[in-house]
Amino acid sequence: MREFNVITEFKNSINANNIEIYIYKMRVRDFENKHNENYDIVKELIKLNNNPTIIFYEQYIASFIEIQNWGSEKYIDVEKRIITLDSNEKKILERLLLKEIKDSIDKEKYKVIKNSIYINKPVYYEKGIKIDRYFNFDININCNNEIIIGFDAKHIFEYINTLECEIKNDNVKIGDKVKDYFYNLTYEYVGIAPFTISEANEYMGCSIIDYYENKNQGYIVNKLPKDMKAVLVKNNKNSIFPYIPSRLKKVCRFENLPQNVLKDFNNRVKQKTNEKMQFMVSEVINIVKNSEHINVEKINMLCGNIGYKLKDLQHPDLLFGNSRAQKYPLYGLKNFGVYENKTIEIKYFIDPILAKNNINLKKVIKFCDELECFSNMLGVKLDRVKLKDKVNFKEIKIDNEDIFSYELKKIASNYNETTIVILSEENLSKYYNIIKKTFSGGNEIPTQCIGFDTLSYNEKNKDSIFFNILLGIYAKSGIQPWILKEKLNSDCFIGLDVSRENKVNKAGVIQVVGKDGKVLKTKVISASQSGEKIKLETLKEIVFEAVGSYENAYGCRPKHITFHRDGISREELENLKNTMNNLGIEFDYIEITKGINRRIATISDDKQWKTVMGRCYYKDDSAFICTTKPYEGMGMAQPIRIRRVFGSLDIEKIVEDAYKLTFMHVGAISKVRLPITTYYADLSSTYGNRDLIPSNIDTNCLYFI
Repeated sequence: MREFNVITEFKNSINANNIEIYIYKMRVRDFENKHNENYDIVKELIKLNNNPTIIFYEQYIASFIEIQNWGSEKYIDVEKRIITLDSNEKKILERLLLKEIKDSIDKEKYKVIKNSIYINKPVYYEKGIKIDRYFNFDININCNNEIIIGFDAKHIFEYINTLECEIKNDNVKIGDKVKDYFYNLTYEYVGIAPFTISEANEYMGCSIIDYYENKNQGYIVNKLPKDMKAVLVKNNKNSIFPYIPSRLKKVCRFENLPQNVLKDFNNRVKQKTNEKMQFMVSEVINIVKNSEHINVEKINMLCGNIGYKLKDLQHPDLLFGNSRAQKYPLYGLKNFGVYENKTIEIKYFIDPILAKNNINLKKVIKFCDELECFSNMLGVKLDRVKLKDKVNFKEIKIDNEDIFSYELKKIASNYNETTIVILSEENLSKYYNIIKKTFSGGNEIPTQCIGFDTLSYNEKNKDSIFFNILLGIYAKSGIQPWILKEKLNSDCFIGLDVSRENKVNKAGVIQVVGKDGKVLKTKVISASQSGEKIKLETLKEIVFEAVGSYENAYGCRPKHITFHRDGISREELENLKNTMNNLGIEFDYIEITKGINRRIATISDDKQWKTVMGRCYYKDDSAFICTTKPYEGMGMAQPIRIRRVFGSLDIEKIVEDAYKLTFMHVGAISKVRLPITTYYADLSSTYGNRDLIPSNIDTNCLYFI
């Protein structure tokens, strides 16, 4: 049977060296703001010239046609020509082509919101929820002047009712995320204000109505009832201020969808691979059909026609107890146990609500006994340690967050060992962060939280439930349940990530992984970073820690290190070159990206699209690979992109290593989409920014699993 391999990108039939554009050079007015200072100028030029397709990049403004009217602005120089292959000029044409696509859409069918193109008609509008489908595009010009356009279709969820209606329906609680969809700003809901929008308040020194009228924005409040109650919201700087409830909606996320809507989404909205590929190709041709400089031909989506080579990567063999090999953790653990046999000292914390109910308490005790017995069979003894002081779980008050947090701090000194926390589902959702902050963040106690509903297992699902719970406990206790049978191509891997939360950037907890896929070290690099870059001194600390960890594990210095990074920094790379050269260690610097606006699929003679796990399309220094295979009901698999930014390892070897590391997530029996280098770095930096793991973590224990 013949197969045709397709990627959701196409090679434009018009090359960059066939497109002339006007390039205007502008003077730099503010060096600190040079990346954005032409934004307002371009907005004005679009109005003055009735020409929407004008863009800027750095100190350049560009258009396909001459800009006649400049108002009060002046440019230094202008050229009408094709671009050079300089990175800045490629970026100029890429932006201009993307702007042309957005400006030329059929507005009866589509609309532009920010950088995405939405289908006007929602795919779902029921039960208080609206679901829209939209497309993201990205454009890249390669060294052969070829214009490559990638695309993907996604969904976004929104509540139909405003916050005003949701409050009347008693469907809002303090702490909910709310969003002003007019300005695209997100806040935290604090509560109903003790004043109306027409009454003066201490926050503004006037009423909300007066506030907008003073800003010449009376149109926002003119038609609102003056007795409408204001609400209080909090921004990411913890500042509280009043807001008009009819301008806000609750933030709607997939994981928070009501069960009846989730069922509708899975059955009626989510597309299977075959349906999605046919839909995307058809819609993209429609979207770009009016673009003067874009021309789509289906044949230019075949991988062979746009320069990709294909390779199918195999599932690696894993080593379990007694170095016995198996491909799948479920069977490897069941048949051979864990790779490392150790004893873990444990303690339990039981939800006071559960402890007060004899039936529930007996169920908890039975579960604890069975869990310990199951772990013994895997080769890890869970040694139950008595609390120093007698703790009566029934007496612990759990009325609200403040009281529970205080009660936990009183008994925290009793817990120095790995702690298994069993809570009702409601309290688990409510107090998870408090548990983690008090035990893990504040006292360096590894904790495994379990919802009470999980204890209602049967013989059919018992094994998978117990495996996942125990793997979480083992990972937090530094036990390696399996390793790779075959060594990786690089000696050592370092995962780097900068987490951003509340506009604070920190280098993530670095992940150092050995040549057998084992996590050698996880360590907090706590210095705040500028933007997405990691400072020189922080980089040096990361490298020294990694080399030291490798020497401790393998008795020699690594000859080659591979850095995995989500996003790149040229300055960071140059600093790495100097440090690694001084140490005499070769290295590769690899960008691994998950949000790439691409899907990859195969169509056979039977005309059915499918995704194949392990299938890799590679070209030059980059590759796209499908690392998962969700069942059809979950929708279509999303590939990741792997790109060599610097180094000498062959791209096929780089991809092979990264793929094998997606099987090394030891916190669950199911594999993950990303290699553990970047997956763990991302998880740990997010947990670190929220104070859910120790601030001085320096261990092989994975607190963030």
